[in-house]
Amino acid sequence: MYSFSRSLRRAALVNPNGIATRFEGRETSWKQAVEQVQRFASVLAGAGVTADVRAAIIGTNSEAYFQALFAIPWAGGISVPLHWRLALPEIIHCLDDAGVKVLLVDDAFAHLVPEILARASTIKQVIAIGTEKAPNMLSLHELLGSAELMPDAGRGGDDIVSLYYTGGTTGKAKGVILTHEDFLVNVLQWAFTVGVGRHDVFLIVAPMFHLVGGLNAVAAAMLGACVCIVRKFDAAELVREMVRSGVTKAALVPIMIDAIVACLDRQPTDLSALRRISYGGAPMPETSLQRAIKALPHTLF
Repeated sequence: MYSFSRSLRRAALVNPNGIATRFEGRETSWKQAVEQVQRFASVLAGAGVTADVRAAIIGTNSEAYFQALFAIPWAGGISVPLHWRLALPEIIHCLDDAGVKVLLVDDAFAHLVPEILARASTIKQVIAIGTEKAPNMLSLHELLGSAELMPDAGRGGDDIVSLYYTGGTTGKAKGVILTHEDFLVNVLQWAFTVGVGRHDVFLIVAPMFHLVGGLNAVAAAMLGACVCIVRKFDAAELVREMVRSGVTKAALVPIMIDAIVACLDRQPTDLSALRRISYGGAPMPETSLQRAIKALPHTLF
């Protein structure tokens, strides 16, 4: 049976000491990642995440966000990664439409919590996954220390794993249902087509509320590969991080590729480890693609 939890356990089995995540100077192995997800799931269960309970995430890219994508289904719940660029009324609509009971929020969006609680109709608990905790919020970091290693709830196959909301460009945002099998079969065909494996280092700089980020996170677990998580895009810092981490696969939007090429023009840098870049989210101008191919001749686009 296809299952997020089984994929995570397999990564820890085949590559226990391999690096699962690199984030802001911290490295976590797959063995450690499974244990952290189990404790995270225990915290979520204590907050009310059980079978089919919707748990939303509002936050920038982070190791905690990555682990939440696995901890929520481990506890039996359904993750709802929310587009934080939406206006607050649109966020409220998504929360109510999905029937979200538990909200996970990081430091960048903790200031929204009082108004969300005042206006959203279904939320019962809020968990801070950053360092800041407002009133009426639990702190993930405070609770993890005493959390038990939770057994897997056993969800998989046709069980719903995530609700991803559309951008709402033609009306109100709509929730798209993804089951464990939907998600993982798509990841498998993508991995075989793109040609990635356990020894790759994936870059996640696209927001993790988007399926581009989510797919790469889950692919890393299925393969037992490494994922380099970057909180926000800055071309110069991103190039330095790609060198430090030996990134081999990146998923970017065209404007990011343009900025990286411009950065390489100003300061030539050896990115020969970078074997593949996939892109989307906007049309790629032919001139931009040709500049990128010239700047990165070893990279497949």
